Amino acid sequence: MSSKRVNSLNFGFDPEVFLTYKDSKNYDNFVGEDYVMSPAVLHKDSGMEFLTPDLKHPVLAQSERVRLVMDGVAVEVNTSNPVRTGKDIRDLLDESIDMITGLATKYNLDVSIKPAVNFDYKKYYTEEAENDISLLQGLIFGCDRDEDAFDQDFSCDTLDVSNHPYRYGGGHFHISNIPSLESGDFYVNARAITQLCAITAGNYAVVTAQYPELEKLRSSYYGKAGKYRPQVYSSGVHGVEYRTPSNNWMNLDWPELDNFLEMFRTSVDWYLNKQTGKKMLEQYLQPTLVAIKESNKGLSTRILESIGLI
Repeated sequence: MSSKRVNSLNFGFDPEVFLTYKDSKNYDNFVGEDYVMSPAVLHKDSGMEFLTPDLKHPVLAQSERVRLVMDGVAVEVNTSNPVRTGKDIRDLLDESIDMITGLATKYNLDVSIKPAVNFDYKKYYTEEAENDISLLQGLIFGCDRDEDAFDQDFSCDTLDVSNHPYRYGGGHFHISNIPSLESGDFYVNARAITQLCAITAGNYAVVTAQYPELEKLRSSYYGKAGKYRPQVYSSGVHGVEYRTPSNNWMNLDWPELDNFLEMFRTSVDWYLNKQTGKKMLEQYLQPTLVAIKESNKGLSTRILESIGLI
C-alpha cells in the first residue's frame, strides 16, 4: 500500500458489543443462539451498578483509558484519547474486552462481537418498560440523529422496535485533525469525506466481514453506506464520525487495523485532491453502494483491488 500524505489524522472509536446468554430452545437459525441481555435489565433485576446518574447512557465500568457505556441494549466502548496506529487500537480493544468479559462473568453471561444478535422482547420488555427511561432505550432506534451522505432528504426518525427480534452492533469511527475541514461549509465538507470513506473504509469493512449475512441484515437499519455525523468534540476540534461499519473490526489483528486506518487516510487524501475525489466517486460510487448494501465481499474486493488499496 502506497504511502499517504495525510499522516497527522487522529482516530477515535465507539464500537458496541453485547452481553449475551444462550437459548437453544427458541433460537433463530439465522442469527444463532446468542440473545442480548440489556445492562438496564441487569441494573433493575440483578443489581448491576451504574457509575453515573445518566439513565440513557450510564457508565458501567471504567479505567484510565477506557470506559464502558450502555447504549440501547449494547455495551459501548469509549476511549479517553485519540489514536494513530492499529496497534494502539488493538491494545485498547483488548483492555476493553477484558473489562466486558469481567462484567459478563459476574452475571454468568457471554460476550458477543457480532453485527446482530437476538432480542427477546417478549421476555424482558413488557409495557412497563415504556415508562422506564433505561429500559426504553432498548425499545427504540435512532435516539440520536444520524445523517446520510447520499440522501439529502434522509430523516432520522426515532423508530419503535419493541417487537423487532434483533439488535445491531455498530463500530463507529471518528476522524479528526483533518486539514481544511473547517474551510468553507463544515457540513458540506463532512458529507464529502463520508462519501469517499464509503469507497475505502466501507468496502474494507465488507471485505473483512466475518458474518456477511449478519452485515446485510444490519444494513437495513444501521449499515447504509453514507451514515455519518459531523462532530464538534469537547476540545472544540471538528471531525467526522463514519457510522457505516459494524463492530466486526474489533475482531481484526493490528496489521489489519492499520490497513483500516489507511483507508480513512486515503479518503482524506482524495478529499484534499478534489479532482481525484471526484474521479473516484464517478468510477466507484455505484458499485460501492451495491457492495455495502448486499455485503458483497467479492465486489468490494474487486473495487479495492482496482484502486490498489489491497
